Amino acid sequence: MDEVAATFGDREAYVEGDQRVTFGEWLARADLLAAEFIRRGVRRGDVVALMLPGARVIYCDRDPRDIGLSIFTYRFYGSHGYAHDLSDLGWYIGQHDRLMAHWKQALPNPILEVRLSDWVEDFGATLARVLAHLDLPPDIPFAGNGSASLPRGFSARNIDRPR
Repeated sequence: MDEVAATFGDREAYVEGDQRVTFGEWLARADLLAAEFIRRGVRRGDVVALMLPGARVIYCDRDPRDIGLSIFTYRFYGSHGYAHDLSDLGWYIGQHDRLMAHWKQALPNPILEVRLSDWVEDFGATLARVLAHLDLPPDIPFAGNGSASLPRGFSARNIDRPR
């Protein structure tokens, strides 16, 4: 974050209504929050693990090229300037990957990674993995009844064509 704040310190990190926060302000707030957690004895990974002990996490992922293309070609409105700049999109996707690598290393909770292509290529096996991860029986009513409908939305046209 220090590098991001040094590079983009005065650029807006997010906007919500009338509130605008720069990357520099965001880093300062994150530093204050981290210092308070440390002061209270919270260590890396403790917060989520304490809030959700024993929680099983499912990380749903998609090929970053599909994500980038979907975002880049859809006309988002509002505070989504990154959506129409390929270098910004690449940067955000890279930051997402770094953040997920952090959580996978820091959390004691089990994390199951499921890719969109897993669902498309072998729905039954993927559903079995998800149910096993959640410690649910494999014979729950919706498992494999073939009644699922295709999602609607801006990337629905790509749903059956994962990379």
